[in-house]
Amino acid sequence: PFVPSKAFNDLGTRRIGISRLKGLHPTLTGDGVTIGVTDTGVDYINPGYSIVQGLPTSTGLNSRIVYYEAKPGPYTEGLPGDNDGHGSHVSGSILGNGALSETVVKAPGSGVGPYATNQFAGAAPGATLVMLEDFNSFTYEEQAKTAYNHGARILNNSWGHNSTNGYDSASMIWDGLVRDADSSAD
Repeated sequence: PFVPSKAFNDLGTRRIGISRLKGLHPTLTGDGVTIGVTDTGVDYINPGYSIVQGLPTSTGLNSRIVYYEAKPGPYTEGLPGDNDGHGSHVSGSILGNGALSETVVKAPGSGVGPYATNQFAGAAPGATLVMLEDFNSFTYEEQAKTAYNHGARILNNSWGHNSTNGYDSASMIWDGLVRDADSSAD
C-alpha cells in the first residue's frame, strides 16, 4: 500500500525556525521547562522521552514524563499509551530527544542515512512532559489546571479547527484561562 511521506523533526524544526534558534543559542534546550500536551496519549516507553539515552524508560523510570493522566473517551480507552500515535508524534515534535535517529532507515528530505545522533530531536529535547490523554474527556479548565498544577507553563492542544472565522467560543475560553491565570491555584 501507498504510504505518504511525512517530514521528520529535522525538517519541521528547520521550517518553523527552531534550527536557526538552536544555532544562535545552542544551550537553549528546554531544560527546566515543563510542557503540557493534551492529545491521544504518548508512547511512554519510547526512548525519545528518556532522561539518559540508551537506558530503558517507562513511567517513573528514566522518563521526562512527569505526569500522565488518561481518561476514556472517543479517541482513547483510558489506559496510558497511545493507540493512535498522534499524541506521541506531537509530543516528540515538541520535546523528543531524537534517541532513535540512528535507527531510521529512510527519511525523505533529510538526506541519505545513516542519520546523526539526535538528528530528529524535537524543539525542546530537554523539557519535561505533562500528558493528558483524550482532550474530549477533560474540560478546558481541567486541562489548564491539571497541567499547571504539575508544573506546565506551556500547553499544547491538538483540537483541529472547525470554526469558520478562526476565533470561536473555545478560543475565547482559552484566552480567558490564560488572561485570568491564577498562579496560586492548587
